[in-house]
Amino acid sequence: MLSTGVAVGLLVGVLGMPDTALGEGLPVSPSAQSTRERWVNPNVREIDAEGDLRIALTQVPTSVELGSPLSLRAEVLNESDEPLNADNLRILIAHADSEDSLGQSREVLAADPSAYPYRATPIKLSGVIEPGEAKEISLEVSTAEQGDGLRLQAGGVYPVMVALESSSEGIVSTQRFLSAVRSSDEEEQESTALSVLVPLSAPIDAVGGETGDAPEPAELLLQSEDLAHNFGPGGHLGQTLNDFDAFATAYPQAARGTCLGIDPELVRTAARMSQGYKVAQQRPSVVSQKQRLRDSWGSGGEDIESTEGTGQEIAAQWLNHLREIAERSCTVALPWANADLDAVQATNNEWLMREALQRGQITLSNVLGSEPLDNVVIPGKGYISPPSVSSMGWADQASIPQSSTLDPLGKAWFEQGEQNPKPEPENTSDSALEQTQPQAPSSLPPRPQQPVRVLMADNTIWAAPRSGNTALLGPNIWAKTYPGSLAALLADASDTPDTKGYSNYNTRFDARLDAAPARLATASAAIEFEAEQSEDPVLVMLPTDASSPKTLLNTVGELVERGDAETITLDRYLALDPEETEELAAQQMPEPPGFGAPFDDPTVISDTEISRARQQADYIDDLTQLMVPDPAVAIGPYSFTAPLRMDVLRALSSNGRGSIATFDQTVERENALLNQNRDTLTELRSSVTLLPPGNVYTRWSDSSPLLIAARNGLPLPVDARILYDAPEGASVNVEERLLIPAKGSITAQMTATLPTDSGRTDIDLWLATPSGAAISNPVTIGVQTRSGIIGSKLSTVLIVLTLVGLLFLGVIRRRRAKRRVQRFDASKRAPRPPQRYAQSTRYVAHPKSQRRPRREEGEGH
Repeated sequence: MLSTGVAVGLLVGVLGMPDTALGEGLPVSPSAQSTRERWVNPNVREIDAEGDLRIALTQVPTSVELGSPLSLRAEVLNESDEPLNADNLRILIAHADSEDSLGQSREVLAADPSAYPYRATPIKLSGVIEPGEAKEISLEVSTAEQGDGLRLQAGGVYPVMVALESSSEGIVSTQRFLSAVRSSDEEEQESTALSVLVPLSAPIDAVGGETGDAPEPAELLLQSEDLAHNFGPGGHLGQTLNDFDAFATAYPQAARGTCLGIDPELVRTAARMSQGYKVAQQRPSVVSQKQRLRDSWGSGGEDIESTEGTGQEIAAQWLNHLREIAERSCTVALPWANADLDAVQATNNEWLMREALQRGQITLSNVLGSEPLDNVVIPGKGYISPPSVSSMGWADQASIPQSSTLDPLGKAWFEQGEQNPKPEPENTSDSALEQTQPQAPSSLPPRPQQPVRVLMADNTIWAAPRSGNTALLGPNIWAKTYPGSLAALLADASDTPDTKGYSNYNTRFDARLDAAPARLATASAAIEFEAEQSEDPVLVMLPTDASSPKTLLNTVGELVERGDAETITLDRYLALDPEETEELAAQQMPEPPGFGAPFDDPTVISDTEISRARQQADYIDDLTQLMVPDPAVAIGPYSFTAPLRMDVLRALSSNGRGSIATFDQTVERENALLNQNRDTLTELRSSVTLLPPGNVYTRWSDSSPLLIAARNGLPLPVDARILYDAPEGASVNVEERLLIPAKGSITAQMTATLPTDSGRTDIDLWLATPSGAAISNPVTIGVQTRSGIIGSKLSTVLIVLTLVGLLFLGVIRRRRAKRRVQRFDASKRAPRPPQRYAQSTRYVAHPKSQRRPRREEGEGH
């Protein structure tokens, strides 16, 4: 069951979401009581789901000639705590009639043992089986019409049951499989056209939160060596290419009708691994703080605990092998990271969908050097729902931008921003990371100039214009169907079998109740069944993690070699008949349209996960819009944020979600990925912010400027706007545009008009994109004016005037008293000596101290 920590983590960023947004709610483990019945019908295979005594097949042939013995190997397992007397046990081998369709055959495989009426003579056991012991047994039963065997009368595909029966309890455990019985006496019939799709995709555990870098790409950080092992000879991806090569050599005619469906993220990761990578559990800071030059000498950036990856050469060999196959074989791009396209559509984010559908064509062409089929969409879960149809227009080759020097999608982003700017959101300081409502897409998907073909299981379309394996989904968007029952049985041929959301609930049980050899034999027989019974061309859709691609491919090769099937290329399988499409296009589309999951699909991505992905994708768009290109910087805004979008798509991947065995692990991995991505986005958000010099501004008048610093830690300049939230009656006048240099800061000037009756006014300020979407965290400043410090109420004014008056009277009285004292003291003082006062540049004597003129000598004598 999912841990409490994961459940809490999934709620981050979605608290306060309206109830109407919650469909599936939180992802719930298949083992939880509340959801287990969505994965497993409790009324199906009840005997095999319980008990301590089991039988398991360890060897099952994929086919047998009519009249020859069916040779099997099995083991009886005692999982109880007590020894078991095998003398009371016997093994029954029985079969049912060959059915008219694979869907009916699947129902028999899920049916009660009584559905297998034709039984061979039981095989008795003997001895003692100790606790925990597995007793191996060789079984052989005749398929001839006569005798004590299965008594088959003709060739065909038969449901077979191998049961362990107790003398006291009856049948206690069973194994089921389909057996292809071949007969040389069968009449020749027209060959069925057959095409095969071999998908290549796997979970990639790269550390989340990566951003673009240039001129050298950012270093690849993986959390383990799992992918390197997967690329190796013993890994699934390495073995699949080896099996494909061997198949093409042994059955060259059949190989012409086989196509590789390639996850472009897998190819991109292999190419990066071949250049070197590291294994780490976290990513260094993407926002470098300023440091002195001498501190940066010899520093390679922030140190993290990591080790050098060991799979560089293995990844290079695998990629070269894939290039060789792609040169001579058909290739087609899967959605990026094999993303669930309905989940991507639910984010309502145009650029996330364009990355999912367009990036793959560009990547496969650039890395492999060969052109994949275009205008083809392959949903990982086997269908799309009506809301997703219009977005399939982005898969049209004509809508994929082309550029030999720039990131094509980055070029499209820039051109669209010039022609069709984003609509302005509500004035709020909450960024997209906190928004609970999706943003409106910046543009509508284009109507395809050439038909877009979507591969879907045949039972996922029930009310739409349809003819054979072709159905109309939307304007110039078509579905090409493949046998859903065949695909569901092929999905079981895996070590971690998938539960297909379109599978009939009456046949839904944990496929691991049957051993891997039994499931593989069933898958091989199912291919033969469709090749013999179908009147329409058949597409064999192999699972991404087939336990033995070699066995399934060889089955196709043998059918073609015997003449029971003829190969057609995938391109031909997808071809549309002009007359047929014209007739279908003229029909009225039912309202509402009828296509999607025909049964409850427990594998869908929950609304909580989609909401987190939407928040991050919208904020990535806002961050990209904030930055402006700089000719001096080698990377553009879109290329800088593109890896963050790819991480979101990885978190919406279908890989691992369809299996009871891997669902919990997948949800935990994708939740951790979204957490890592959000941490990076939060860090990027904090790097673009306002820095007020203090909490309170004190100004002399309303026209006094207020200064505030704006910092940008991003590698590109940002074109920001200062938005605010203030009380009623208050307004802030700011610069219309704030261009902050890369990894720098500027000082902005603004003025504020405040209510006259307020001593202090608090204002929230934040940085936003040109369209008004909040980017930075808000900061709160207080503004007050000198005249406002005292206040303006009448009582306050009167008190102040009274105090001033009293103070004035006190000063006058004090001066008068001082003068009286001075006069009294002056009457007792001695006469002052003569004084001189400066007057211009000359000194003159005081009039009262002038001396009389000296008499002339001799006068008065």
